[in-house]
Amino acid sequence: MGEIEETVSSKVGIKMKDLILRLLKQEVKPAMGCTEPVAIALAAAKVRQFCNSADFEQMELILSANIFKNGLAVGIPGTSLRGLEVAALVGFWQGDAKAGLEVLHSVDESKMAKIDGHLPKVKVAIADTDKKVFVRVRVKNGNGTFQATIADLHDKFIDYGDVRDLTVLQKESTNSDGDADEFAKIFEADVYDLIQEIEKIPASEILFMLDGAKMNEAVAKIGLSQRMGLGVGYTIKELVEEGRIGNHLPMMASELTAAAADVRMSGADIPVMSSNGSGNNGLTAILPLVAYAKIYNPDDEKLAKAVAISHVVNSYIKNSIGRLSPICSCGVSAGASSSAGLVWLMGGNRQQIEGAVKNVFGNVAGMLCDGAKNGCALKLSTAAYFSVASALFASKGTIIAAGDGIIAESLRATIHNLGKVSNRGLFAADRAMIEVMQAN
Repeated sequence: MGEIEETVSSKVGIKMKDLILRLLKQEVKPAMGCTEPVAIALAAAKVRQFCNSADFEQMELILSANIFKNGLAVGIPGTSLRGLEVAALVGFWQGDAKAGLEVLHSVDESKMAKIDGHLPKVKVAIADTDKKVFVRVRVKNGNGTFQATIADLHDKFIDYGDVRDLTVLQKESTNSDGDADEFAKIFEADVYDLIQEIEKIPASEILFMLDGAKMNEAVAKIGLSQRMGLGVGYTIKELVEEGRIGNHLPMMASELTAAAADVRMSGADIPVMSSNGSGNNGLTAILPLVAYAKIYNPDDEKLAKAVAISHVVNSYIKNSIGRLSPICSCGVSAGASSSAGLVWLMGGNRQQIEGAVKNVFGNVAGMLCDGAKNGCALKLSTAAYFSVASALFASKGTIIAAGDGIIAESLRATIHNLGKVSNRGLFAADRAMIEVMQAN
């Protein structure tokens, strides 16, 4: 057994492959609409199953600050409307609770005529919780008071039913991001050790990763065929066709990722493959790799493993910065993770893979999350561009040095530094952004 194999075995044990596959199957799934309002809609749909009435006297939404921020201004699938209250009402009346993050797959806007009269009945409050993901929908009607609560993961219920006799699914974890204990071996390992474990997974067990590549590319094609949302991807395509910007790999990644974000942020009822609870994370984690594949045609197994690497690295980073954070994880975390996948796909070594992630952090780590909205397409276009650029720089030995800002000698320490900045340094900035957004 080689030195690296001994290191992997001693650190992560013989079950690491199974843990990685479990993580991928939990964290990589289709989602329709921005996952924060979708989580609200899912909780509301669950409440509707128990309250025996489509009408109500009062609905209360109790949300973590990050859910509140990310759901405030984004479009709701199946409608031309936006907002937290709208998400709850649409979920309550038309949501399919059994569909998980695709809860709004069959919304019919023509059935929403009564929404204006019910909006005043919906009250929104920010929960006193350290959890990044927390949604409680409570409905009062003539039959009683009913609630459903989601915590830690966007589709993970911890209770539901009549408040007098709640079905409690689990005790609330003290861990703000849910299942970190289950996957502790992954998050305690070195990133490169995890990549080597992914390399050893048989093709038959990892090819399902290509489902996300196909799904997200199909969404990008829609955004390139018509102007939707802010139209960032469509505009990039026009500028390329006019010869005003170059048609090269970083720009292709930027164009595809932005176009898909345009579609998603517009509220279109089209699913994307998410990563770690976020559709936009899924777009940035996957589409730069799709852009590379369109030019260089790697075989299916290589592309599938590169996509798996991107998702696992994204999960690793988000375990440190938080599932939802003041930092734009769709750009910073997913941008860094796709850069790692790209270097691996190009045949890069450990230093180059880790260097690409450091390059992304050194470049865009200050990108703030000010909620989900059409403008996110601009952030994703930037992130995708610099995901590819950072990978190319690293492949040429251009790697940001330790001691340069938050960059440490090891990638693990660098990720922990980013976590400190996100969780401790930017707490007040996050609250200030919420105040600004409420006042707008």
